[in-house]
Amino acid sequence: MNEKIFIPINGCNEKNILQTVLSAINNAQYPDRLLFAIFEQSFNNSYTDFSKVKQNIIHVKLDFGNPLGTGLSRLFSSILNDRKQDFILQIDAHMIFEKNWDVDLIKYYSIISQKHNKPIISTYVPWWYEDEQGMIKLSSDESYVIDTNNFLGINEISIPKLTFDDYEPNLYQKYLPVTAKSVDWSNNKNYEEHHGISGHFLFSSFNIIENIAHDPFINWGGDEGVFALRCWTRDYRIFSIPKAIVWHKNKWGVSKNGIGVKSLDKNDWRISTNYKKEKYINIHNNNMNYGYRRIKDIFLGDYVGYWGAPNKELLKEFETIVGKNFNEYYDLLKKYLYDEKDFNGLKILYE
Repeated sequence: MNEKIFIPINGCNEKNILQTVLSAINNAQYPDRLLFAIFEQSFNNSYTDFSKVKQNIIHVKLDFGNPLGTGLSRLFSSILNDRKQDFILQIDAHMIFEKNWDVDLIKYYSIISQKHNKPIISTYVPWWYEDEQGMIKLSSDESYVIDTNNFLGINEISIPKLTFDDYEPNLYQKYLPVTAKSVDWSNNKNYEEHHGISGHFLFSSFNIIENIAHDPFINWGGDEGVFALRCWTRDYRIFSIPKAIVWHKNKWGVSKNGIGVKSLDKNDWRISTNYKKEKYINIHNNNMNYGYRRIKDIFLGDYVGYWGAPNKELLKEFETIVGKNFNEYYDLLKKYLYDEKDFNGLKILYE
C-alpha cells in the first residue's frame, strides 16, 4: 500500500478540529500518506493551533461573522491540495477514527472496485459525545470511555445504508431528506449498495473533486441528497461497508439513559446570537432559503446541468432507483405550507 489520502475538513467556531486531525494521524497505519486541508471559519478570530503537528496540513483561516455553510466551505477545502493524492476522505471537524482506518478503507474500496467502477463509500457513522464531565464516550455504550489517539473500536455496531426518507410535515425540512436504514451484514457481506450520501463521511477516488465539485449555493440542508443525485447520474455508485471506520460527534442528542449532551456548544455556529451583525443573519438565512429552492428545482428537473442531473432521463432513472416520487414529495410539502399559512415558505420555494 502506497496510496495517499486527501482529507478536506471545514469547520465554523469548531473546537474539535485538532482532536479530529490527531485522531486520524495517530490511528492511521501510514500517517505520512495523509494530507489535511483545513478551512476554518471563526466569529471571534480564534483558530486551531497546528504548530506541533508534523503531518502535512494546509490551514486557511477566515474571520467572518456569518456562517458560510457547507457548500462553499467544502468547495474551498476540497481544492486546497497539490493534485498528488489517490483518494479523498471528506469528514466533519468533530470525528474520532478507529485504529488502522486508512488500511481498512482502502481494502474495502479495492474489494468493491473489483466489480464496480467509480465507487463511493459513504454512510452515517456511529456517534460519540462528551458527558457532563467532558469525558468522551460512545453513544452506543456509555460505559466505554475512549482514547481518541488509540481507538480499537467495538465490533457490535451495525453500520446502516442510506436512502431518501418519506414525506413528513415539517416546516423546517424544505428539502428531500436522506435517512439511515439497517443492513443485514451476515454471511460475511463486504458491502451494500445504496443511494444516499453522508456529508460527514465520504471516501472515493481523488478525481471526484474535479468531476463533482460541491455546490456553493447550497449552504445548509439538502446538500447530501443533491450530491448523491449528481454522483449516481454520472456513473458513480455508492456503498456502505460493515466496519465502523470513524465516529461523528453528537452535538444535540441525549444518550439512551439520559446522560450526555443536551444542547449545542455555546460557540456553535447555529446559535444566531453568535453572529456579529444583524445583516450577517440575513445573509445566512437568504442563502439557505435560496438553497432550498435550488434543491427543489434540481429534483423536479427545472434545472439540469452540472449542478444537477445531466438530463431529465437520468433524473428519472435516479428517481426510479431510489423508489421515491420527487413531484409527489414537493406537492405534499406545498399543500402543507398552504394549510399552515406559511407564506414565507411558499415564497421561498415556489415564487
